[in-house]
Amino acid sequence: MVSSPGGPTPTRLLDLVGLENEVSECRGFQPGLIPGLFQTEAYATAVIQGGATGPLSDDEQTKVRVRLERQKAVTRDGGEALSVWMVLGEAALRQQVGGPAVLREQLLHLRARKTPRTTAQPSITCVRRH
Repeated sequence: MVSSPGGPTPTRLLDLVGLENEVSECRGFQPGLIPGLFQTEAYATAVIQGGATGPLSDDEQTKVRVRLERQKAVTRDGGEALSVWMVLGEAALRQQVGGPAVLREQLLHLRARKTPRTTAQPSITCVRRH
């Protein structure tokens, strides 16, 4: 473990940050939640608390801080930024994690994060004709 202002940071979380700093591209599918690389602090807090309310524990504060730190890989200067292509399930875009205001902020943040190197694509929903 490494010491940080919010307490010790588990090595496994630091390893994740390190891996994202070493790779050039990340692809994935997130059916139910916005990926951590694009979460706002409020959304990340709601996810990490798992629906609970109240102040965060030291461990939860560390998890939120590390999640936000990971996002630096997406915003690095020049051609060094992590290229991300995520397919999001409809539930990820509609599930009110943290409530309507948190979801609204999150969706606006997701839209603002769109760059030539980032794609957050909704999965295709097909409806049968009647």
